[in-house]
Amino acid sequence: MPTLTNPVDPTNPVVNYAIQTGAPTDLVSVSGSGAVSGTLTPQKTGVTTLLLTTDDGYGELIKKEVQVKVWADVKYDSNGADSGSISANGEQLYPSTTAAGADAHTDETTAKSSAGTAGVDTQLMRAGYYFDGWNTKPDGTGTAYAAGAAIKTGKIDGDLTLYAVWRPVTPATDSFNIEKLLKGDYGLLPDGQSAPLLTENFKFTLTGTSFTAANVTAEPMPTGSAKESSRDETPGQNPVVKYTLSSADLSLITPGSPVLTENATAGATFQSGTFSFTMPGTYVYTLKEEAGSAQYYGYNARVYTITYVVTQSGSGLGNALSVTRTISYTDATGASVNVQTASFENTYQLPRYTVSFDPDQGSFTPPAQTHRYGDRVTEPPVQNNAAGVATSPAGERYGYHFKHWKAADGTQFQFVNSSVRANFTLTAVWEINTYPVQVLDSASADAPHANEVISTTAGHRWRTARC
Repeated sequence: MPTLTNPVDPTNPVVNYAIQTGAPTDLVSVSGSGAVSGTLTPQKTGVTTLLLTTDDGYGELIKKEVQVKVWADVKYDSNGADSGSISANGEQLYPSTTAAGADAHTDETTAKSSAGTAGVDTQLMRAGYYFDGWNTKPDGTGTAYAAGAAIKTGKIDGDLTLYAVWRPVTPATDSFNIEKLLKGDYGLLPDGQSAPLLTENFKFTLTGTSFTAANVTAEPMPTGSAKESSRDETPGQNPVVKYTLSSADLSLITPGSPVLTENATAGATFQSGTFSFTMPGTYVYTLKEEAGSAQYYGYNARVYTITYVVTQSGSGLGNALSVTRTISYTDATGASVNVQTASFENTYQLPRYTVSFDPDQGSFTPPAQTHRYGDRVTEPPVQNNAAGVATSPAGERYGYHFKHWKAADGTQFQFVNSSVRANFTLTAVWEINTYPVQVLDSASADAPHANEVISTTAGHRWRTARC
């Protein structure tokens, strides 16, 4: 800003300002001519000459030439960074062009890094993005400069602002396993049926409960699970993904004992779907099983907490996110237990029925048997009497012998092909003893009739009275 000092006529100080003839006229604009002070506004870098004139009081002009140098600097815009700042280069840069206007490359500077000058600047950081140099336009469509790249001043007509270029980091992805274990009765039953008798759809709910991450408006939920049945990501409420697993998807893991289908373990494992995290932070979810309605099943009330901690590598420069997953639940003592898999253990038990035995006046009543649905009835063993002689499964009945067990409808019960499906009683069937009778002629009868068989009957039934 040129200023006239010690004017000849203090009452009418007048100074005129103009660009010297032949000097570049597009470097600065001049205003304030005719006053004590004028104003120069830089337009582009370069050197020009300013002519100042004032009246000497005698009709002559006092002239003074002032060389004006217009220089530029390189400034930096963080362009959306969460933190950090980069100061200008602080250099006086002038154009370096030939007479023909080509870049003479005689004056240049260097673009700073995202860390800037040590002790002066602070590292630029933007969560979920990595620094990828500078650009002369905020949207990255201008001239690009990498950190450390030379900036030729022949291309500068004024202060050059460089905008940080940010690229999204590679998202961190993960999925976890959900395991369903079914313990109890499982497999092919003796009568050809299979346990479980009824197909059940096991249902699970994953809920996003909280997150702490910059520039994230909704908690990420997994996608792509083969067992996903529905989802609800309505803004303003906790997002939910539901899964459904059929009992038909289970397969045998461990055979039962002592019966292969009793106390067995079956199971299936499926994936949660893929989470994709684009911002560092902490994300928390809960997973639980919904109670079912099919008979004979028991359900697991355990609730798992799944915690993801997502971090960005590199101090503002990392181009990838990494993730750490923790799955835990609270045990009966209140302690937190970490596990690798979210496992829900259910039970399945076939209904149990009682088979009773009625000896119908026999001397022994076989003990009642408890069987699962679909099992065979065990035929009671033959009993020995007090003398150690084998009798029958129902013991002895005087004057009778044991034939078989009969069902409620009176038919003979077939143990080999039996199938227990309700409580019932088997009754012993007895048959009266019969004996063959022969009538012989007297031993003293005339020959040849002595001891001769006179008649034979197939048998007679009688009971001998006891006195």
